[in-house]
Amino acid sequence: MDKLPWALGRGVVAAVEGDARLGRWSVRVRVGVSHRFPNQLPHVQLVRRPEVFQGCRINHLERNQGVCFTATREVVINRTQPVQVLRQSLYRALRTLKHAWTRPQDVSFFDEFSAYWSAQHDDPLLRLRSFITVDSRLREVLAWRAGNLQRSRSAGGRTGSLHYKWVADDAAAPSQFAGRTERQPESSALYLPLDPDRVRRTPEPSLPWSVTALRRYVRATLTLEDLAELDRLLVSRNGTQDLVVLAMPRPGGTGVGTRTLVALHLRGMRRGHALSTTSDLDRAEANPLEVQRLERAFVMQRGGSHVELANRRVLLIGCGAIGGHLAFALAAAGVGHLTLVDNDVLSEENTFRHALGRAYVGKSKVRALGHELTQRFPYLEIGVLRETSDVALDDGQLDLTTFDLVIGATGDPTTDLDLNERLRALHTPPTALFTWLEPLGVGGHALTLVPGYAGCVACLYTDHHHPLHSRAALVAAGQEFKGNEVGCGSAYTPFADLDARRSAEMAARQAVELLEGRANGSMVFTWKGDARAFLDAGHRLAPRFTATQDELGNGHGFASVDCPVCGGRP
Repeated sequence: MDKLPWALGRGVVAAVEGDARLGRWSVRVRVGVSHRFPNQLPHVQLVRRPEVFQGCRINHLERNQGVCFTATREVVINRTQPVQVLRQSLYRALRTLKHAWTRPQDVSFFDEFSAYWSAQHDDPLLRLRSFITVDSRLREVLAWRAGNLQRSRSAGGRTGSLHYKWVADDAAAPSQFAGRTERQPESSALYLPLDPDRVRRTPEPSLPWSVTALRRYVRATLTLEDLAELDRLLVSRNGTQDLVVLAMPRPGGTGVGTRTLVALHLRGMRRGHALSTTSDLDRAEANPLEVQRLERAFVMQRGGSHVELANRRVLLIGCGAIGGHLAFALAAAGVGHLTLVDNDVLSEENTFRHALGRAYVGKSKVRALGHELTQRFPYLEIGVLRETSDVALDDGQLDLTTFDLVIGATGDPTTDLDLNERLRALHTPPTALFTWLEPLGVGGHALTLVPGYAGCVACLYTDHHHPLHSRAALVAAGQEFKGNEVGCGSAYTPFADLDARRSAEMAARQAVELLEGRANGSMVFTWKGDARAFLDAGHRLAPRFTATQDELGNGHGFASVDCPVCGGRP
């Protein structure tokens, strides 16, 4: 095995080689295993192919003739039957080869084009980070240079000149992604989206392309309009080198994955651009680059975020236990702009139930959260205000009408009621959401306020016998639940981090529903937990606790005609 590069690259310690029949063809394959077998699938290599396919590109075949017959994570390996694992792996590999030969123009080649592009080289390709919006519009884009390239990929082994680092439509995109200010671009590049209707055959059999093959293929697969635009742009691109980004169609792709990007650094151009029909290609070279897509839509889709939330503005009042987790959940969901309001600092005793770590003890919660969010989530715009909501609103530091969603997560009924009245006083109030916890893991709530629907926070406090008790509560009225280990100055509401996370998740899901316009009205949603600790402490539950989780979690209206603020009206 020590003389086989294929084996060395995969850690193969033992292999068997033999002939197999694929219909009317005879092939020779090698099956090898690493020391991790049978916990790891074996590797299959094509040793000899039929004469008719000599020199032809074969889908799912790597440069060293390894067969990409499956994705390991999609296969359940029964380690108790190693022979069966070998047989099934060989069967899959042979089936992959047969499929590739009988359908040489299969769309899977284009779906996996970037993988083939990178696999055709012994050394890893240099990487270009792309912030380009991938679409069907041919254009010039901005480019950043990384400086002199120390090693060349040219056939002659000459030292290269410039290596391109980033490409983008917007000069601010790399800064937005990194969360820090980056330098301005020094150059430009060409973004060429190939026409899906014209890409009906695979490219030249060999990768990387020669400059001649590149020019021929690109000009044959652009629309007539794009070809005319390309020739117009080439008139002014008369340097000795250039960067070209190709957007290859992926017939099986969805969303932002309908195209894949590859790039080429053109060098040594004389008397015209390499893509022009009148250029001299004698000394021109086309050095391939691997493209890492980092544009907003691609990154968000890969992370399961909602791209349509990128332009939404959310105000989050309260950055404590629930608010801290909720801030991260909203950012992960794809919210593009988040303003945080809280006047508190993180204390050491809150370490175990707050999203921030001990590194931020004694520091402002909003500033610490803003820093952590900026570091973790690209493109997120953060605003922080260390103040109470009432003061910030009275002083004009906040304008509720500038937000798509206002969230109250302080857990303080007085603050919630104040914010509720301010929202009701607006001619066109934004959508709002309030979330809070019950003590000792009993449960948590998320209340939504949708303009045009009846109900407000004050509707919950209309019980004439217990005017300070919420009708949504799972605990009986007339009880005190504050923890007090040291004295009255150390009072706090007892709940665990898991409770805060659960309420934050429920609130985040409702927030997404509201931002996407899918909410069915103003409703209160509740989860209930294990009440044993609560009951063991001698406390009493409210009748509402007897409802099923489905009844509580599906949400219900809460408007009250006795409400002094809204009168139970929209």
